[in-house]
Amino acid sequence: MSPVSPSDSAPTFCLVEDRPGAEIGVKLLILSLAEWCPQPRAVLFLPEPTAGFRRWLQSFPWVELRIERLRGAGSCVVKPSALLQLLEQGHRKVVWLDTDLLALRDPLPLFAGMDPDTVAMAQEIRSAPQQGTECRTRGWNLEVGRTLPFTLSSCILRVTSRHLDLIQEWRRLMESDDFTCHLEVPMPVRPIHAMGDQDVLNALLGAREWAGFPLRVLRLGDAVTHCGGAMTYSVQERLGHLFGAKPVFLHSLSSKPWQLLDPNWTFGGTNRRYRELMQEISPYLMACRRYRDQLDDPCRWMDHRTGLGTALRWMGLGNRALTGLPLALAAEGVKWMRR
Repeated sequence: MSPVSPSDSAPTFCLVEDRPGAEIGVKLLILSLAEWCPQPRAVLFLPEPTAGFRRWLQSFPWVELRIERLRGAGSCVVKPSALLQLLEQGHRKVVWLDTDLLALRDPLPLFAGMDPDTVAMAQEIRSAPQQGTECRTRGWNLEVGRTLPFTLSSCILRVTSRHLDLIQEWRRLMESDDFTCHLEVPMPVRPIHAMGDQDVLNALLGAREWAGFPLRVLRLGDAVTHCGGAMTYSVQERLGHLFGAKPVFLHSLSSKPWQLLDPNWTFGGTNRRYRELMQEISPYLMACRRYRDQLDDPCRWMDHRTGLGTALRWMGLGNRALTGLPLALAAEGVKWMRR
């Protein structure tokens, strides 16, 4: 990779993966960036790459592989640690991408023309509980300086060298006892301000101290579509995508298809069949299949078929917005009746 130059206008993509068996997601993201993004530049932190992955990655010289274990590896603290390392080493603009994202078109226009003070962050799914920044800011006993009515997702995050203090404070809070004491508590009962890394960053971006940084929200439907349960890809987004429009990124939430649909992977739980179905008809999985021959992997999980899933795909006519629409309509109808 060429040396970092202060005049470089394109951001550096920051990718981190330290979960066992997740190299396939990294491959898919890299393949999609290579297809849609002209002259990309990325740094991948992968502490224990397999020999096969190393060989595969040689075809992508624009990806710099780093095998070091970052501070906070294995936890959500790794996100600010990776960003800080790159910024402190001279990368002026850095875009974090979760490794369960997949690009459907060139992502660089999302970040073009941004002021160096601007933070860009994706929007969380509309169905997530306790939307907004204010409850998170107050949860950390911070003075509210900016209020957003929706929650931000850290699956896509653009920062620059102007944000070093913000990211250092983000990491400090996540390493504090006020955050780590909740990590052993089941997710549904954690306090909202300490659910995960993005909730802490939501709190800071809503705080008076950091409200001076302009914020660009990478909107649902245009910048990103989250794929998971019946309500993650909402009816509103689906209708917006019916006539050829597509988001820049698809984001695979919760269990990953290469795990949940793998015939050799054991998984329990009362809602397994539902989760398998949602992965089977996911727009993310539909987009993955175009890269199958380039993955150097049999990918048997892509062949998962059930009767209901097949029927929904036929009803969807191969359109990612129509496939699964009946389930999305039913889920939103149930939510409306419960109000």
